[in-house]
Amino acid sequence: AQVIISEIAVRLLSALPIMMLLSWLICFSVSQVAFRAGAERPGILDVERHGPSEKVHLNNRPEPTGDKATSIWAYLGNDAISINHVGAEKQLRKERPVLQDDEHVEMAFKVGRDKTFFTNKRIIFRPKGVIQRTKVDYKTVLYSSILAFSAEQAGRWPDFDTELRLWTKMPRMPCIQMSFRKGSSEEKVNVFVVYKFIMEKVMGPESSAASLLEERASSRPNPADLVHWLDNNAHAIEVGQAEELLRSAGPILRSDERVEMAFKVGRDMKLLTSKRMLIVTTNWLDTANVEYKTIPYSSIKAFAIQSAGTLDLDSEVSVWTEIKDYSMNHISFDLRKGQGDLQKVQNHFAYNVLGSSRSKPSTRSDVNHGSEESPSFNIVDWLGNNLQAVDPAETERTLRSKFPFLLLGDEAVEMAFKVGRDSTLMTTKRLLYIDVQGLTGSKIEFKSLPYTSIHGFGVQSAGYFDRDSEFMVWTGILPPPPPPTREGERPPPPPPGMAFITKDLVNNQATLFQIQKLLAEKVLGGSSGSSMLQQESMANSTFTGNPADFIHWLGGDARQIDPREVESRFRRDMPILQRDERIEMAFKVGRDTTLLTSTRAIFVDSQGASEIFGSKPKKVMYQSVPYKSVHAFSVTSAGSFDMDAEFHLRTLMPWLPVVSQDLRKDYADTAAIQQFFCNKVLADAPHAQGSLLETLRGGNPLDWFQDNARQISIAEAEKQLRSNPPVLQDAERVKFAFKSGRDMTIITTRRLLQSDVMGFSGKRIEYMSIPYKSILGWGVQTAGGFWDLNDEIYAYTDIPRFSYFEQNLKRGDSKLFDAQKFLADTCLE
Repeated sequence: AQVIISEIAVRLLSALPIMMLLSWLICFSVSQVAFRAGAERPGILDVERHGPSEKVHLNNRPEPTGDKATSIWAYLGNDAISINHVGAEKQLRKERPVLQDDEHVEMAFKVGRDKTFFTNKRIIFRPKGVIQRTKVDYKTVLYSSILAFSAEQAGRWPDFDTELRLWTKMPRMPCIQMSFRKGSSEEKVNVFVVYKFIMEKVMGPESSAASLLEERASSRPNPADLVHWLDNNAHAIEVGQAEELLRSAGPILRSDERVEMAFKVGRDMKLLTSKRMLIVTTNWLDTANVEYKTIPYSSIKAFAIQSAGTLDLDSEVSVWTEIKDYSMNHISFDLRKGQGDLQKVQNHFAYNVLGSSRSKPSTRSDVNHGSEESPSFNIVDWLGNNLQAVDPAETERTLRSKFPFLLLGDEAVEMAFKVGRDSTLMTTKRLLYIDVQGLTGSKIEFKSLPYTSIHGFGVQSAGYFDRDSEFMVWTGILPPPPPPTREGERPPPPPPGMAFITKDLVNNQATLFQIQKLLAEKVLGGSSGSSMLQQESMANSTFTGNPADFIHWLGGDARQIDPREVESRFRRDMPILQRDERIEMAFKVGRDTTLLTSTRAIFVDSQGASEIFGSKPKKVMYQSVPYKSVHAFSVTSAGSFDMDAEFHLRTLMPWLPVVSQDLRKDYADTAAIQQFFCNKVLADAPHAQGSLLETLRGGNPLDWFQDNARQISIAEAEKQLRSNPPVLQDAERVKFAFKSGRDMTIITTRRLLQSDVMGFSGKRIEYMSIPYKSILGWGVQTAGGFWDLNDEIYAYTDIPRFSYFEQNLKRGDSKLFDAQKFLADTCLE
């Protein structure tokens, strides 16, 4: 009996996959019949030309409802179906006050109870709870936050869904992915229509309109050489052939766009058009499954080309973006040796990423022209990789004769440095690094970093035992992921990659500050400073020996000093400031100084033990953080038992996400510092109409434990924020105020403001400010079942270390959607 039972079980198990497949085929056939019957109904997705651009709309529809049941197959595959956008807009306006008055839904999709709305201003995701049916989330993503996007068409059976991917600036939401049910019936979605729609919103409208829906032409690409195909080495193809293929594949190219360079390996292609970098990837098992990935040139923050060496089969092209997704942060592809002109590829990226400027090359008289001859070889400098200044004019002549397409026509070399065979150039548009590799020197990498990608910079002079000084730049590019480790081991810190670049120089104080002045001019804008270059240190006072000062020196607690005296000293001794730059606030601890100027924060860090004993510090670092790179800030007052207050600046730089300064208690005006950063970082925002004043309501002890804030009187909140200390600007108004325990969340006309009261006495308070320019997505979520006691309001930012802000609100005790509407009115301007 046991043998018989086991035999039956084995046979049933072996037949189970066949039975499942047969049942799936029967259900699929029934569903296809139902879909074909539904396709005969009026209201097929269509595209019609409207003036200068094409808009998607649904015609021949009966009275729109915006609601439709999702088929079981679409629901199980999480594939969205198309619904009537007119009916969807009516239903959304009736459901909640989410849309603006002049905002309209242009495309709408649904899967189960979840809906997605593509409006003329943003994307709104509205997931709805299944068990907790009253729990509804309304999430907004701005089109301006999208850096790259792709459309993937479905393959052959049994692949029934197409996909849309959006890569954003938001670290908390780097990639958004949507699946659609493929097909041509009413409820199914043509992903290229959505792709075209996103293309217009991200890259701007086309200069001329063309037909949006085209039939895909079948084509069989020629097989590539096996060795290069296995090594993924692309070869150049005719741009006309590539453009014809893309225009026949669907609405991939815009009518005002042309293919300028094309490379192919196997069935995959890399195309450089007049407006973007386009990557076409074909599934090698299913040739109908093709993904079209777009990276606009505005999203490329650095690029490089590397020629092939003597024994290499391929050269390499690389680009870097500020997308916080490792798969899209660094994109590279190989080119077959001898296929394509690498210098023309480099010139193409330079023209489209750097742009052609009308400004003339700099003619400043204080630029260090170095030596007319090549620098003498020094084994110590070569081993230490220390750059030495050379003549920029001679360097430019050599480059233009040897690499005619390297520099743009209106680009000039302003400073040039060399060590061994490698060079570092500072041109009128970028930092250009030339790395010569190999014994023959035929393998050369040209890496370009535009000045627009630099968010911070600094210089550091040499110490007593150092032969080299340094200059460094910080960017918004994500560093590479940390190397893999064994289980249980602590991962080492990741390498900086393109997030932080530093270069050593042969010790020369004059050259070092010329670099600082040039970077300040390119990154900050404005005019350069005085040409006076001296090697004196800014601080030559001796150590006082005061124990209190020594304790504060160890703790880094700075005292506020007269900015006019500091500016006079810097103008006389240090060529740091620009001509039109003014020091507005200054703080000093020991020999270190923090300067808040009209355009940036400068942190002067004197290093080495000599500063303790009173001698002049020789190794000094001057670090500059422009205010345009600061996207949030906080000021914290001192408590009863604290010796210091502090401020924190949160930046866009992953390798330098926060810069901070401790302030000596009673020696720094935190209210003045708060107002200073408000004036420099906050942007003017439109004032919403109407009063949103609410009466103060009593609190529930449970709200404090659940961090549920209640809405309080605007008059009460504004009175508190304008005194002891005054936090609000004169023209700033409170629109919403929520309180939980002693903490408050304030929505003003210019920022999101959060106060965090700490300590028993409540004297230590941190005021965190998030300007609306930093908010790229936001949303509100209603409470679910009776056990869910809180609504939520949240925001997504582009700040690496402060990417998400959330506040729980007492259920039904706040104007949740009024706050959402105010954020929409403010952030969409």
